[in-house]
Amino acid sequence: MCGGPPPPAGPPRPPPAGPVPPLVFLPAHRRGGAAAGRDETIPMLCKMRIGVDLDEVTMACTDRYRLTYRRVDWVPADGDVSYDLCILPRPLEAVCDAVKGGDVSVRMATNRTETGEVTLVGFRVGDRVVTSRVGDTEFINAAGHLKGVNDKGYRTTLLVPTEPFLAAIKRADLVRESREAVVRITVDREEIRIGAGAGSQAMAEPIAATVHGEIGGTIAFNPQFLREGITAVGGDRIRMEIDTPVRPIMCTPDLDDTPSLDSPYRYLIMPIRIAS
Repeated sequence: MCGGPPPPAGPPRPPPAGPVPPLVFLPAHRRGGAAAGRDETIPMLCKMRIGVDLDEVTMACTDRYRLTYRRVDWVPADGDVSYDLCILPRPLEAVCDAVKGGDVSVRMATNRTETGEVTLVGFRVGDRVVTSRVGDTEFINAAGHLKGVNDKGYRTTLLVPTEPFLAAIKRADLVRESREAVVRITVDREEIRIGAGAGSQAMAEPIAATVHGEIGGTIAFNPQFLREGITAVGGDRIRMEIDTPVRPIMCTPDLDDTPSLDSPYRYLIMPIRIAS
């Protein structure tokens, strides 16, 4: 039998800050992480910012060209709790893998310094515990940025059925001249036209839509970012608020009369400038 000192003990496990039901955590992580960066040479853009403020948890990501923001309700163990953390995707993916195994809530807990700074976060799913170091929280203030964009106003609001919209973008993607080519959206009175390609390969497919505000004008997008955004927003109908071809577009679920700034999920995407 080998001797020697015992292995060092891990950090003490803090009491859980509160549970998040699995049917809430999984889609919140999927939708909140839709804009996470994939370039590991810029690790900050690969992280998810999780904000805890009283009875709300927010998840936000950005890759500089788009931003996602998901808000969910929860019941904190301590009613007076508020902090922000930035976490790399791998620990959160491990939590999602554990959640898929059964109907078990995710319980989040944090270790803090005497000054209240969060240094470690842990997620308990049943008997499994996933811990992660907390990154630099000097991350974009997603809520403030979205409010700033929204306060400038939009000239046009589109209400578009999700499935036909997504299918039209996929078809337009097939006729693009190159991987760098864009998909164009032109706004008309009672429809939008999804266009791509040039010459004999050009197409412009109409999709019925409800249009409020100004009509006319064409906006171009990276088709992958647009598809991922529509898929993440989900629902039967998506609301798009647009202004000029160079201002970001706000995409939210169409939730009756809920203003976009109050929507539990927001997907902000930058259009691509094209020659007029």
